Order: sequence, then structure tokens, then C-alpha cells
Amino acid sequence: MVYTVIINDRSYDLPSKTLKVVEEMERVSRIDEQKGLSIREKYKKLYGFIVGLVGTENANEILGSDNIDEVDLCEVTLTFKKIMDAYDKPLEEYQTQQMEDHMRRIPVEQMAGITHALDSIARSGIAQGNVTPFSR
Repeated sequence: MVYTVIINDRSYDLPSKTLKVVEEMERVSRIDEQKGLSIREKYKKLYGFIVGLVGTENANEILGSDNIDEVDLCEVTLTFKKIMDAYDKPLEEYQTQQMEDHMRRIPVEQMAGITHALDSIARSGIAQGNVTPFSR
């Protein structure tokens, strides 16, 4: 399977989602829970994770520097989150497709009945003054 993260309109291929990658991603994502780590150490770990996946040259391109003291720390965090999203994307796409397929199998008559029933409920609530069109 191919995993790609898009950052600043440029795509970067990621390595396969192996157990090693997932374990490291989990460790890094829980970095705020680690007591005694300085902010510098936390961001170095995030930065190191990014470099380990996309390489030094690509990390430098993405973050604007290979020096942790010069990079925008928000960009480091966003890049990490985008990488996590890229690894989750195939599963999310599969689940979305499954839901769409399931919805297509519901008979049109059944959907029309549900829509009619919901419309009737909404109208009766408005007509009786119990609900306004904009209330929740």
C-alpha cells in the first residue's frame, strides 16, 4: 500500500505502515504525557520522527530548516498530524465506501417513507407551536 502526505501542495511518500512505524507514532503522539521532558526534548522527538519517515532533505523542505531552533513548532506539530492522517486515510476511505454501498442498497421506497415521516413530524411540531423552524 502507498501512503502519501501532502504538505504545502507537495506530496511526500511515506514508508509502509509497519508495526515499527505504528509503535513509534504512538510513542510520539503520547509525548505530552511523559513527565520530566522539556519542550525542546518533546519537539526534538517529533522532529526526529518526521525526519525518520520522510528523510532529512524532505523534512528540511517541509519545515524550512534542519535546525530545530529555527523551525516553526506549529509546523512540526501539523506535519506530524498530517502524517498520522495520511496513514489513516486508506481505512477511512474504505469505511466511507462501505457506508455509501450500504446506503445504495436501501430501497428507494423505504427512504421515501422515512423522509415523508420526518417531514410530517417536523410540520406537526411547527403547526402545534412546539417547535420553531430554527429551534434545536
